[in-house]
Amino acid sequence: MIEIFGTLAYTELPDEYSLAVGNAFKDLLDNPEADIIYLVELAPYDPAQENTVGGIPPFGTGAFGEFDFKTLGGITRIYLSNVGYTTKPDDAELPNQHFAAQVDNPMQFDVSVVSGDDFGSQAPSFGSIVIQNAEGELDILQDYVWTGYRVTVKAGQRGFAYEDFATVFGGSINGIEMDDDRVTLTIRDNRIKTDQLLLPATFAGTGGKEGGTDLSGKPKPLGYG
Repeated sequence: MIEIFGTLAYTELPDEYSLAVGNAFKDLLDNPEADIIYLVELAPYDPAQENTVGGIPPFGTGAFGEFDFKTLGGITRIYLSNVGYTTKPDDAELPNQHFAAQVDNPMQFDVSVVSGDDFGSQAPSFGSIVIQNAEGELDILQDYVWTGYRVTVKAGQRGFAYEDFATVFGGSINGIEMDDDRVTLTIRDNRIKTDQLLLPATFAGTGGKEGGTDLSGKPKPLGYG
């Protein structure tokens, strides 16, 4: 929406920037005795998920005149919490969604301020989320594809609308480990997306176009023009 110049008094701020307007999560942080609820939202890939697609199927995949066809594979959503929580019916973003109380360790995450030998250059950091699974109801998680898929952790308290919960972590799953009682997901922040070589091809060091042994393992330059 375009705001017409002069609709606010001089030095007056819109509500979203004004500290005078109450913020539920800020008030929560100011209360050291508050019981914090963590909502963990996972979005792995389920290769067995069946999807019905409307329209004309690709040639040879359905009978003549058939307009709906099925595909396999897709993102599935998993909602968990440390104490159990259900969103309200009038929550606009996610109404009537239950977050099962199965998270033992909502998020343990370490950030390194040293990347290699360079101080101040942060390295992508690892963390973990521990989920209780003593009854085995989450054994199906081992059938999903996790690496690189999304994880979001929100924090708030009882009485909050879902929109009042603040995102305290957003990143991706790096791996999954399971035993008889628990599921441990290793997580990484979004810097993992840039923690890779821009030029992945390297010299083999075998001679000719692959260079000598002194170039072995070094990135191949990329030229334009």
